[in-house]
Amino acid sequence: MTERWTEETLDRFAATVAKAIQANNDAIQSNSDAIAASIQTNNDAIAAQSQSLKDAIAAQAQALNEATIASNERLTRIEQLVESNNRFLEAFTHRVDRLAERIDRLTQTTEEVVRQIASTTSTTNQDRMDVTTRLSAINRKVDAIANHLGVNQ
Repeated sequence: MTERWTEETLDRFAATVAKAIQANNDAIQSNSDAIAASIQTNNDAIAAQSQSLKDAIAAQAQALNEATIASNERLTRIEQLVESNNRFLEAFTHRVDRLAERIDRLTQTTEEVVRQIASTTSTTNQDRMDVTTRLSAINRKVDAIANHLGVNQ
């Protein structure tokens, strides 16, 4: 069966299509508004997050700068200590060198004294042996004279 479209039917169909189009347009507009609101919410969240990140980066940069300054101050103090220690070590080394020279001179003097004592001891021992030998010879002569004179000791 074929139905005939009357003017009234066509008007109702056109009104229904117009309502459907309007409903679709309203739905599209509602979705578009929701998407725009979501985009705006996301943009606001991104902006807030971006500002939060900028603040965190700035705080980290400030902390890093303060740490760098503190580190540089510590490094300066360490360098000053090293310089002071180097001056001390130079002076100490100079003193140790002078002390070593004095010890060398004392060692040489002590060795010379030991040589002199050894020489003197050797000479003294030789002199003692000579005296003992002479005294023995004199004693033998005295014994010989006493025997010759008939005196017994």
